[in-house]
Amino acid sequence: MEKENNLSKQTDEIEALSSICCTDWCTLDAVTKTYSIQISSAESEEGDGNSLAISLQVQLPTDYPSHAPPVYELSAPWLRGEDRLQLGNALEEIYIENCGEIILFHWVQKVREFLETISESSKEVLQGEEAASNVNDVEVYLDDCARDTRSRWSKSGTKEQMKMEISCPEIFHGDFVTDRKSKFQGHLAVVNCEEQVLCVFKCVVCFDVVI
Repeated sequence: MEKENNLSKQTDEIEALSSICCTDWCTLDAVTKTYSIQISSAESEEGDGNSLAISLQVQLPTDYPSHAPPVYELSAPWLRGEDRLQLGNALEEIYIENCGEIILFHWVQKVREFLETISESSKEVLQGEEAASNVNDVEVYLDDCARDTRSRWSKSGTKEQMKMEISCPEIFHGDFVTDRKSKFQGHLAVVNCEEQVLCVFKCVVCFDVVI
């Protein structure tokens, strides 16, 4: 009786998942009940070529779900080390919490959540690298401005005279805007020369705010 009950639950679960996953579902061996599911993050489903994916292969033993979990294997070129261990532990916790019940749908959802977390972390790293690159570009530009200023000092008179001619304009600071873990603040100043740009930038950076 228990064997027939397991078989019935397995059949219902497979039919439901194959219908939901459609082209991402593949039957590898119907006799041994071995299946493969290609799981992607929501962004990948929207056509983002940079998104990640994991192949979840499962084999359903005859005593699943009453007494045993599915035998599973996770496949992805980038999935290794701590990430693989973390995801494997999460799948095993789901089985323990739902012992005796079908769990494949929960596993698919957990893998998808894991992918979205990894994708978000990767985005933050890329945004940080892009921001650092932009700041470096600005610093290079301002260094060029500073060299031009020193050149004009040598041609136009003393440094004291140059400082008298160039004054830092008034800087207006906007309210902080928070987007997830990042904070942004706008600044406005009317400048008439490159030297004033340099002055405004240094004043803003000194207060450790985001441009």
